Amino acid sequence: MRIILTHEEIIKDIDTYILKHAEKIKNVSRYRKFFKNEVGRHYKSRIIKNLRLKDEVAKWLNADGTILIGGTVSNELTIDDIIVESTLPKAAVNTLKTYSVGEAPYIDVLETEKDWKKDFDRREKIHDKTKQLVEEMLVTGNSFVKIEKGETGKAEVIVLPVENVIIVPETNNISRVGAYIYFCELERETTNGQTEKYKYIEIYQLDGKVFVYQGENDKEPIEVDPTTKEINLHHVCGLEKDGLYGKSIFEGTETTLLEIVIRLTSNSYLFNKVNNPTLVGSKDFSELNTETGKREVPTGKYLNTGDPDDANALRYVESPTAHVTAIYQHMEMNLQNIYAQLGINEVALGLSKEGNTSSGEAFKKAITSTLNKCRDITTNLYIPLYNIYRQAYLIEKQAELSFDITFKDGISLSEKEKIENEVLAASNMLLSRKSILINRGFTDAEADKELEAIKKEQNMLFGVSETIDSSDLD
Repeated sequence: MRIILTHEEIIKDIDTYILKHAEKIKNVSRYRKFFKNEVGRHYKSRIIKNLRLKDEVAKWLNADGTILIGGTVSNELTIDDIIVESTLPKAAVNTLKTYSVGEAPYIDVLETEKDWKKDFDRREKIHDKTKQLVEEMLVTGNSFVKIEKGETGKAEVIVLPVENVIIVPETNNISRVGAYIYFCELERETTNGQTEKYKYIEIYQLDGKVFVYQGENDKEPIEVDPTTKEINLHHVCGLEKDGLYGKSIFEGTETTLLEIVIRLTSNSYLFNKVNNPTLVGSKDFSELNTETGKREVPTGKYLNTGDPDDANALRYVESPTAHVTAIYQHMEMNLQNIYAQLGINEVALGLSKEGNTSSGEAFKKAITSTLNKCRDITTNLYIPLYNIYRQAYLIEKQAELSFDITFKDGISLSEKEKIENEVLAASNMLLSRKSILINRGFTDAEADKELEAIKKEQNMLFGVSETIDSSDLD
């Protein structure tokens, strides 16, 4: 039997728990920047140092990252304007999220509870929150969700920021969870009309009891109705673990991402005006090409607008880095490294011709490595998602819910492929025909009715009598 770590024990060492938690999540802000595709901006100072810009471009860029326009420093244009960001981090997370829970998981409840499930799904936006949990888990390494009774008596599902949730290990076994702490800093008015900051703290014991402290020195914490008699704060852990905490998929990718961004940046001349004429702006910089008869933006020289506002208005029509792979032959190796580190491949990202295949089965084979990573994601998500439904039902109905969860990869098969797979499953006795119909959206009663209709139709087509008597044997 596990010994319950009580709120009184935890609150005594709350500052130590918060300090240790800060060390555990020290990289979270960096990984959030990566997910926003701000890799280059995160490493701005290192990129400036590595640009090694030459010739005409170097004339326009100062060592501190400011840009010269017409011999004067522009206050509006800086190194940020020429940094080329890597889109791989966000694309990787969105791809994994799509193929793990992009299609809503199938929650198989009893016929009598389908209306409850439908109402709960819609009211709490469970599919959106599931995707949010997966995104957080991939980006930061951890995501947390709690279920509590709202003012109307309905269950509320609340996703918590990882920065504000502490996992407390057992006293004698640091590999097991002893409790959870949710905390945040708030302000309140004092008796003399001043405002003071204090720590709002919720302590979740393993027996389901929740205690709320209005500051670490609160001597009379409020006990929240446990309702479910078991812990109702749940952890979706990352694909790899560091003790009780999970790791971000960006863990260990910094060097590769920085290398990619530096090489992209060093190819991107100032606004890339020198070697990429595909620009859009308020002024017409095009000139008539006497050979082709078309107006084109001239290349090989800097386009001087004479006005910083005009220069700031210029934007790319397309990415200026399409030529990078040809210039840096080992860029392909860097990209392959980052695909492997993020758990995706170029086919899944739509960067390969193989991704254009019309066959769902062929596409699945081409992105096997990505789907394997997605299966790991749904494995980690299964128990927290199961507890969300079970505890929500218990809060609202005071009863146990019988159900199961099936995740779908979200890859559409052709109707022919679906039927072939179903026939194969039925003929090998891996799935009943009734289950196949239910998977296609039939209710239990509708499936029985359809199977009976199919049986009658077969009998009519092949002349089979419903009953056989002795005269049929003569």
